[in-house]
Amino acid sequence: MYDESSQICCGERILEKWSNGMERRCCGSRLINVTQNIDCCGEEEMNMTTHFCCINQTSLKSDSMDCCFAEPYNKTTHHCVDDEVLPVNNNKCGAVIYDTKSSMKCCNEKLHNTSAFNVSTECCGTELYSIQHQKCCKGPWLPIPKENECCGQGSINIATHICCAGEGHLRSSTQTACCGKTTFDKTLQGCCGIDVYNKTKEKCFDEKIQAILEHPYDGTDATSLHLNPAYGICQICNRNISSFLGLIRSEDVSVCNKKVFKIYITTSTENELYRILNVEVKDMENKTEKHEKTELKVLVPCKCKRLDSKLQEYILLTHGTITVGRLLRLGDTDFLLPFKKDTYKIIERKQNKCNEKNRQKFVDEMRKRMKKMANKLLSELLRLNIH
Repeated sequence: MYDESSQICCGERILEKWSNGMERRCCGSRLINVTQNIDCCGEEEMNMTTHFCCINQTSLKSDSMDCCFAEPYNKTTHHCVDDEVLPVNNNKCGAVIYDTKSSMKCCNEKLHNTSAFNVSTECCGTELYSIQHQKCCKGPWLPIPKENECCGQGSINIATHICCAGEGHLRSSTQTACCGKTTFDKTLQGCCGIDVYNKTKEKCFDEKIQAILEHPYDGTDATSLHLNPAYGICQICNRNISSFLGLIRSEDVSVCNKKVFKIYITTSTENELYRILNVEVKDMENKTEKHEKTELKVLVPCKCKRLDSKLQEYILLTHGTITVGRLLRLGDTDFLLPFKKDTYKIIERKQNKCNEKNRQKFVDEMRKRMKKMANKLLSELLRLNIH
């Protein structure tokens, strides 16, 4: 026990805290006078106006001097690397010290001699590569030939292979494309999500593969195919479509959110499964610009003589996208009807009604959200006023 007001403990010794009216403090195991310019560096007394301290070592103050952990050094001739003082031309690569002005280059703590390349080099992870003949794959950090492309954990020759989701595959033709991690031939196959399907026997709807009807509806026997002849694309095979127009008028069949096109059949061919139509298309929704004709191939999963008619006008309602050069596959949610002005006016009127409902629904939703926000803001203001 000792009196802290008059005594001090230094190196397990109790000493007097005051001497000749001056307060003293410990510097290691001995005492020094407490003054404005005097401090302790390790166990040595140091004048702070002329010196600075690096842990336990003192050094004269200078703009060029600094500390590297516990060692003072001159910044004009040396630098500090991993708490070690090195000449300015030296550096560390892992645990190895090397001359930065030599032919040595450090790549992620691995030292290389660049003189073996005789060309400009860069680092690729821990490896060195020639920027003239190679490039770097930054995923696996792999130098590869310049004509190749990075693919997953390796590389491929793009002249002979294709990369699909990080996996390399042989490119069988110019029509080879990716579908997920596998490939397919765009001529005969399609991609549905990440699955490949046969375009002659299957179709893709909402990223699901569906079989095209093996015995297409010919307008005579819908029951055996589990089809309702009043609905779907194959309604065109039924010569009497007045009942279908009645369903559109009563809104039992919806034409909302469908694009409307006027088409002309120029040629028509069929097989056992479906019919291919070569058509000219006009976008009927474009009211302001001149209707430009677009030539297109259309696949209809129906087999009926009506579609043999050449240059007859039809109305096409579809969710599909018209893309020049691509086959448009029609399904049960699409409609194909002989073109008549009255028919088009009925469809136009119903679609306008749909648009008005959608606008009103949007307005109602915005009103509901604004009311909810206003109530929340009012509650917050009342809470702040109470507090």
